Amino acid sequence: MLPRKCPSSKINALLVVAKSVKIGYGSIIGAATVVNRDIPPLSVVVGNPCRVIKRFDMQRQTWVSVKDYSEENDQYLMSEAEYLKMLSKTEVNMNGMQIASSKIFGDL
Repeated sequence: MLPRKCPSSKINALLVVAKSVKIGYGSIIGAATVVNRDIPPLSVVVGNPCRVIKRFDMQRQTWVSVKDYSEENDQYLMSEAEYLKMLSKTEVNMNGMQIASSKIFGDL
């Protein structure tokens, strides 16, 4: 049984997901990650057990470390429907997502 996830999430190989876990839209889940809790939207998650290391800051339009992300920024997140609508209008750059999950994060 697959976890409930948004079709726009990127999930890599060897992933283990606990039952009833929800993966937020636009999230990137690293390879060999054990997802044992819900993942917020627009997050980068790695590890065993999983930990969120980056969130997308809508105001700055860039990925930021969890240390630099304030929960107040959640009010600026678009809804899942808005996110999917935006994706349908634009071409998704998969290379950008892969770069985001590999090169940019020096704290892996």
